[in-house]
Amino acid sequence: MSYTVNCYNKNTNSTYVYRCENYKDPDTGKWKSRRQCIGKLDEDGNVVKNGKRGRRPISSESDSNPSYQGIPNLKQLESTLRSELEKEIHNEYRDQIFKLQTQITELERKLSREKTAFNSIIRDMTHIIETAQAAIS
Repeated sequence: MSYTVNCYNKNTNSTYVYRCENYKDPDTGKWKSRRQCIGKLDEDGNVVKNGKRGRRPISSESDSNPSYQGIPNLKQLESTLRSELEKEIHNEYRDQIFKLQTQITELERKLSREKTAFNSIIRDMTHIIETAQAAIS
């Protein structure tokens, strides 16, 4: 058997409507009650339901302890999503990455050749200066 109860909250200055249900606890054999907020009363005395869809109906004790089996671990889910996103990005930009790596390698080779040529010029200039100083002395 269920009934409704109106409770006034002086802090919010609102009257809330609750659906109450009495039931006998099978383990202890004692009578207990459940109370579920349906909504609150407006100025006209009409009930304004909670949320868009209202609340879920009062259910048995066994339904009040939901099983969370089958819900994946959030860290594992985040890791999986991150690795799949990295794969997608890598696949999407693979050709561009390969072209850039090739360009970098070619530029490193050119730089190495230029460095060798520059060192050779400095060595030749040093030899010319030493020869000129020896001729002057």
